[in-house]
Amino acid sequence: MTKVVCDFLFQHVVLRNDAIAAPAGTAAAGQGPIIEVEAKLGQIIDMDRGDRLQLPVLTETIINKEGTRFRTAFESSMSLAQHRAMNNFLNEAVKSSMPHAAPGRIPLSYAHKKERDTFYEVTPSELPPVIRQNLNPRHKPKVRVTVDQRTGEVLAKIVKCRIADLDIYSPSTTVDWRVSVNLEINYDGDVSHLPVVDASRGRGGERNKDRMSYRHLAYQIDLTQVAKSEPPTKGDFEHELEIEVSAAEIRRQGQLAMAGDPKNQYEDLIKGFVDNVRVLARAVPK
Repeated sequence: MTKVVCDFLFQHVVLRNDAIAAPAGTAAAGQGPIIEVEAKLGQIIDMDRGDRLQLPVLTETIINKEGTRFRTAFESSMSLAQHRAMNNFLNEAVKSSMPHAAPGRIPLSYAHKKERDTFYEVTPSELPPVIRQNLNPRHKPKVRVTVDQRTGEVLAKIVKCRIADLDIYSPSTTVDWRVSVNLEINYDGDVSHLPVVDASRGRGGERNKDRMSYRHLAYQIDLTQVAKSEPPTKGDFEHELEIEVSAAEIRRQGQLAMAGDPKNQYEDLIKGFVDNVRVLARAVPK
């Protein structure tokens, strides 16, 4: 498992020379396209059956989406009860990492953010070539404008596209997971002339995010509750958990490995990423 994820990230992060590899949790800010590496918890859905994929295997396995008879989709959501359980799990992890509880251990840092996203349609011609080349032709590109709910400050204007992903089926846990490599670039244009994305056609319009971020070493875990309407009503919330690993550290350690440096920690870095995902997946209740 780790070897396949290592090779996947080596191809899509270490060997790329058209984007900056940024630390975890870094937003694009005018320095050109940046690479983001994240894993999301959710479920792989069998599109023909309409529910979670069922395979005759007992252990984690990476789905080969090339030439397979399965039509699958990945849904990165969890229930409110699962969200609360993971919030408690992560808060306990923060407490147990504090110096008085674990002398000599590097503590987890914690941040709580409340933000509002608004999505605008943008034409591909307004975007740089590196983004245009990687856009999914079935999806229209969007600018995501993020505002601090408390202050009204514009935090970011981002265009994001997915480069590649791996879907990992996990029969022994309640959730599966997906590893994605994304490109993000800061949008410098004026959004006032852009139409707001029609929310009735999927994710779009506006959403309010209540996000708790936990950071440790090269990894960041984001637990997010998203309100899809204002004011939100019961059933108008989505809950997501994602784990990000520093693309900058992936590229640095990968380049050391490529140069033959025996002290490189590339495989250890990716193994830590995979193990973090596994620990969290096991903690999600039914």
